[in-house]
Amino acid sequence: MGGILIHQRDIVKRVLTINESSYWKFELVNTLLETEYLEPEQLIENHTKMMEKALKAYVEGIGDPHTTYLSKEENIELQQSLHEESGIEGIGAVIEKKDGYIQIEEIVKN
Repeated sequence: MGGILIHQRDIVKRVLTINESSYWKFELVNTLLETEYLEPEQLIENHTKMMEKALKAYVEGIGDPHTTYLSKEENIELQQSLHEESGIEGIGAVIEKKDGYIQIEEIVKN
């Protein structure tokens, strides 16, 4: 047990000294999983799912009900659903934020 704790402390020191980014906790947990997790094949098999869930949680942390992260598959499903329900494809627009409001500056033709 003592050897594991020393090893984990070494990993923490290495991550903290090498990486000064705001994502250091995420990188620390990832490093600990890669070096200490008993079933590394599960990490490999579930990597994409883990990243998608992390990104979704990160965006949800904003607390804005109108802002969400969609995986590629979820986005495709949403676009298909919107098209099937309304037949609307959407518009192209140049927008700008002025005085705290979104303003449409130009509609893009076609």
